[in-house]
Amino acid sequence: MSVAMYAVLFVASVVITLGGCALFTNGIEWLGKRLHVSEGAVGSIFAAVGTTLPETSIPIIAIFFGKGQERAEVGLGAILGAPFMLSTLVVPILDGLLPLYERMGKRSASFKLNYTEVRTDLGFFLVGYAIAVACAFIPSQAVHYGAGVVLILMYLYYMKIKFGAEQEGESADCSARHGTARNVQ
Repeated sequence: MSVAMYAVLFVASVVITLGGCALFTNGIEWLGKRLHVSEGAVGSIFAAVGTTLPETSIPIIAIFFGKGQERAEVGLGAILGAPFMLSTLVVPILDGLLPLYERMGKRSASFKLNYTEVRTDLGFFLVGYAIAVACAFIPSQAVHYGAGVVLILMYLYYMKIKFGAEQEGESADCSARHGTARNVQ
């Protein structure tokens, strides 16, 4: 195939992916409304499960169907690398797109952020991630199984907290709190 054909396929795949993302996001939002679930639970559970399936399938395929030491390294790299990619690449891109969309008239330069939910999400993530990283340095299979059980129990408890949250969370005006132009709740 020629370079032009690869470029056309790349652009087509990006368009298809973005269209699928728009449909998925809209569907998840309506599912949450129909089930009367808080927005935090919709984003933290429904959307997170749907959007992490590709990252989850890579380590599963590598670990269970791969051969040799490479399988574990690929699986571990995918598990530990995804959060770094999200925090170092995706968050700055989103931060750059917010003012762009405001200038285009598609939305305001404010977004709603529930600080209590963010603290809960980050707290669970940091503890769970620390457990996962610790397992990378501890060769004991018994410790790995124990960590797996702890992580599953943590996630079940996390889901209980998220589904128990009220529809409208605590609000805060970030522009007043932090002196910025963005209104964050």
